[in-house]
Amino acid sequence: MARALYANGAHSTPKLFVGHITYESLMLFICGVHALICVLVVSVASPIVTIHYAGFTLTPTAQISIASWGLVSIFSIMGAIVGWAHSRVFPLACYLANLAVTSVLFIILLVEVFLKSENCAYASQDLQSQRIGLSLTCGLVGAAMTLASGAVVSMVLFACFCVMRVKDSVKETAEGALSESSKLLLRQKHMT
Repeated sequence: MARALYANGAHSTPKLFVGHITYESLMLFICGVHALICVLVVSVASPIVTIHYAGFTLTPTAQISIASWGLVSIFSIMGAIVGWAHSRVFPLACYLANLAVTSVLFIILLVEVFLKSENCAYASQDLQSQRIGLSLTCGLVGAAMTLASGAVVSMVLFACFCVMRVKDSVKETAEGALSESSKLLLRQKHMT
């Protein structure tokens, strides 16, 4: 599929992930998943009800703030898709910045979840934990949280990498399409 797009010889062979998938296809998949998560976050935000779950408390102000960031992310995602379709670097750079900020905030949230799992906030007292103790239950929950957090952080960072590769590819394509006089003007502008 990707090789057919570049068969006319005007472009170089695309860079492929694992030899079969273009980074553009991965970016579109990332945009879709990110948009789905943002729509979910916006739809469950409540300006009235405080959410309590496993030692966490989300006030209505925090929910609305997170939902607002989700709306900003949706606009950024749409801009990135249109920018990619029209070979514009700026919308892709804006989406990369949005994704980077979202990733940092998500990593901070995962660190908070990890710290809560060390305090054994997720394990509950039931008959089995009374019989064998809480240490096994807390250890399993902590190990599962550590493994899940590591997997999610690696996926989020890989998403940032894919978007960065697509942005760089679009930038190279746009710079390669410039005429010689445009390149000289840009070079002269950068020197002054």
